[in-house]
Amino acid sequence: MPSRPRTTTERATPTRGAGRSLIGLAFVLLVAVQVVACDGWVDGGPAGPRGVDIVRPVGPATLVLPPPTLHRLTRDEYVGTLEALLPEGVVVPEDLPGDTPLHGFATIGGGALTLPPRDVEQYEAAAYAVVEQVQADPARRAAFFGCDVAAEGAPCVRAFLTRFGRRAWRRPLEADELDALVSVARDVGALLRDPWRGAGFATAALLQSPNFLFRVETGEPDPGFPSRLRYTGLEMASRLSYLLWQSGPDEALLQAAAEGALHTEEGLRVQIGRMSRDPRSQRALAAFFAEFMSLDRLGTVSKDPGLFPEFTDALRGSMRAEIELVFADVVARDADVRELFSTDVTFLDQPLAALYGLPDPGPDARVRATLPASAQRGGLMGRAGVLSMWAHATLNSPTLRGKFVRANLLCQDIPPPPPGVSTTVAEGGTGPETLRTRLDRHRTDAVCAGCHDLMDPLGFTLEHFDPIGRRRELDQGLAIDASGSLDGAPIDGAAALGQALRDSPRVGACFARRFFRWGTGRLETRGELAEVDRIAAAFGAAGHRMGALVELVVLSPAFRFAGYPPGECTDGASRDCGNACGPGTQRCERGAWTACSAPPGAAEACNGADDDCDGTADEGVTRPCETACGMGLESCVAGAFASCSARAPTIEACNHADEDCDGQVDEGFGGRVLSSTYTALRAVQPVCDGAAQRMGLECNVAIHGLCGTSAATCGTSGFGPVENSGDTAVIACLSATLRTTSYAELASRHDGCNGTTMRAGPRCNAAVHRHCAALGLGTGYGPVDVSGSTVTVAC
Repeated sequence: MPSRPRTTTERATPTRGAGRSLIGLAFVLLVAVQVVACDGWVDGGPAGPRGVDIVRPVGPATLVLPPPTLHRLTRDEYVGTLEALLPEGVVVPEDLPGDTPLHGFATIGGGALTLPPRDVEQYEAAAYAVVEQVQADPARRAAFFGCDVAAEGAPCVRAFLTRFGRRAWRRPLEADELDALVSVARDVGALLRDPWRGAGFATAALLQSPNFLFRVETGEPDPGFPSRLRYTGLEMASRLSYLLWQSGPDEALLQAAAEGALHTEEGLRVQIGRMSRDPRSQRALAAFFAEFMSLDRLGTVSKDPGLFPEFTDALRGSMRAEIELVFADVVARDADVRELFSTDVTFLDQPLAALYGLPDPGPDARVRATLPASAQRGGLMGRAGVLSMWAHATLNSPTLRGKFVRANLLCQDIPPPPPGVSTTVAEGGTGPETLRTRLDRHRTDAVCAGCHDLMDPLGFTLEHFDPIGRRRELDQGLAIDASGSLDGAPIDGAAALGQALRDSPRVGACFARRFFRWGTGRLETRGELAEVDRIAAAFGAAGHRMGALVELVVLSPAFRFAGYPPGECTDGASRDCGNACGPGTQRCERGAWTACSAPPGAAEACNGADDDCDGTADEGVTRPCETACGMGLESCVAGAFASCSARAPTIEACNHADEDCDGQVDEGFGGRVLSSTYTALRAVQPVCDGAAQRMGLECNVAIHGLCGTSAATCGTSGFGPVENSGDTAVIACLSATLRTTSYAELASRHDGCNGTTMRAGPRCNAAVHRHCAALGLGTGYGPVDVSGSTVTVAC
């Protein structure tokens, strides 16, 4: 099987975040730093008074945008893209590269991380796997390619790659790109003598290209604002489709891009409305919310099975489904997303109803229900899935639960504990204590108090729920105090916390900020802070509706435009250049030199000339070739094709190899008599030493081994000694068919050869003869080797 054609995968250019870190601080300032550090925005926004966000002044209408970059498709985007491209029934392999979230979102990781070799191998395997599935069914294959590759050849392949490549790469293929893929199909098809497989290899190569695995964005000069770039219509089509569908653009979106409609707000609104009605948009928004709520953590968090035996995979699934369906319900009603934190709507199945102490909906049901007021759970913060994620295996963690609220819902950074500071919450040692009492004592340490004062009062409001989210009234047999506060305002219990979050403008602003990051695939830069604040304010004015937020982000200049990358030249400058075909010039556009305008030449041919004008003649020119020993390639050297890389047949030799490539080994070489010695036989089997044994089973083993390793005999086995005297032992070597059997089988042929009273000798000779004859192999000799109950004979 020839090696598969491979493609080169480019690296994603890291984005430049706006993060700051606190460095070089003296130990004497450590306590003060803990208080200040715990009040800042995530990723280095300016810090304000505790619990209060700075309102950034908005000056002149200047928006400093980062340059465009490569965005690697996330796992969901990769699967969604293939599902849209391939026929129904083709299954995308599960062994795919995983996502690496940065700043909470896989889309940001996809724009900042490189592609390691292991991921390249997984993408290669997946590409060939889906193509092989398509080709396994002739009817599906014909429908997929849209023509008969075997009958129509290159024109059919070119038409398919033109059509399919436009969807896969989210843009039309350039002529040289298309030519290269058609060449892959032609050359591999000729090599394998199967045009369909050649077309499959070209398709797999297309699906391994950086143009497929990455969203390649370079932008174009913005006619209305020369100091910035606008994303091209096709780039906007991809930005929209991956934001709203987690998949590539469909034909309608590509057509809108070609017509220039995606450069206008009206055209974008039309597409947002159309795409939002597609079920794929629900999946995309659910993916955002799953990352917003860190729901993947639910699949990995562990609980003590002795304390919580009901914490099963089925219950984990019920917990996650409840959270996802509550979000879907809010989006479907286009309601205020902050309702998520106060709603009493739930979606129950049997495991979750049992945990909540509610009526059983039946074994196969999942029903929309309303939690009773007595449940006092509030919105999502009081639901079992969230409570389970932010608790330990055996006990609650008000600190983790409070930190989740600060970091995920309020966009405030909580740094890790300083080096050397113990995070253990010590026991009191004088009797039972609630966890709250122990944490209150821990907070008396000034080094710890700064951050714990921000986290713990929020987590305390959830203390009526144990590590798997089950309602409880006592902790260690003592009454629970669920009072707490949010930025100084007192709250008591989960329901009160949910209502406080529901009423907080900071929750809405944080939600908008994090959706902006997810949608653009990067952190906002300092030059975009005023724009992010504007989106958050407009989101609030629109009633914090998800539909409004999607439109605000898509219509934002930060989504539609980019900045120029650092330039290597000044726009408008020019310089001379050239190649082997003649002189040319280069111009500076968007800070980079254009390609040289020198004559490009023609495709390289095997003629001793430099057809493509790159300074080298005949480079890379090959053609398939074949010998009796297999397929190979001929390379062009100095205007002529050199010898085929496939091995040429040679005269058969006595070496256990098939030199003439006719499928037979050592034919024409008969058995040979080998004059040997007992010294040589003893080296193979010590018992056959000419003294203890001069013939018999051990000598059979020795002769078999000696004949099989002697290049002079052309034998695989042998028998004898046929003559012996002193140390001389003459043996007969020949090619034989080795067969594995047992003494039980031989005894069934001749009961005297039973491995006990006789292991070799006349009776065993008769048994071996009958055994080989029964196999249609004439006769034989041996045994030539014995290992345990296994006997090897030569037929």
